[in-house]
Amino acid sequence: MTKFFRTALGGIWLSFLLISSGCTSNQIASKTCSNLHTEICAGKIVAPQASIENIRSGVRVAIDAIYSLRFEKTLNEFYIKNAKSGPHSAAWVGFDAETVANQLRTSIKNVEIVTYGGLWAFVLRFGPAQNIAYDGDGNGPIRLNEWALPRSIPSLGNTVGHEVAHKVGLTHPSSSINRAVANCEPPYVIGALIEKLAQENTLPDLEITCNSL
Repeated sequence: MTKFFRTALGGIWLSFLLISSGCTSNQIASKTCSNLHTEICAGKIVAPQASIENIRSGVRVAIDAIYSLRFEKTLNEFYIKNAKSGPHSAAWVGFDAETVANQLRTSIKNVEIVTYGGLWAFVLRFGPAQNIAYDGDGNGPIRLNEWALPRSIPSLGNTVGHEVAHKVGLTHPSSSINRAVANCEPPYVIGALIEKLAQENTLPDLEITCNSL
């Protein structure tokens, strides 16, 4: 087979994947409740059948972490030890761990999640942005990129927490300039903390630093 035909077949196959990803049949989960706090539930999830349970598990992890005392304690310790100086410190001005934890707990209740696919999602995922999710607007659903699904449950919990952090007004202004700095800004720290809590929930103590994220 010539190089031309191999390239053409590859292009046809990629086009098929892009088109089919935009035509996936979605399922709806009316709500997803915490395993540990069964009265606390996120709202509707609309996602492909192959991913919906994966997403629901990530939501449960995020709720359980945000409502844990270890989350607020560890977030406050990070702020005290790591967030008051350095190029990332501007994003933490006015931060209070207890206030933010309560805001996150309120915001994650009834938050809705939808997925998006197709060509634009492919470009966002594998282009310079490497986007796996965004929060739409302050009142809209969290939007997960189907090209980044499925993945590990702790990782999805990270993403949900990151996007909920945006919904309560937290930002990572350095993300388009220096990703290493952005990793120490609130949404990335909150997401990473949720992921670590999901992975290491049996440890009596958990410390995170900029270097460990």
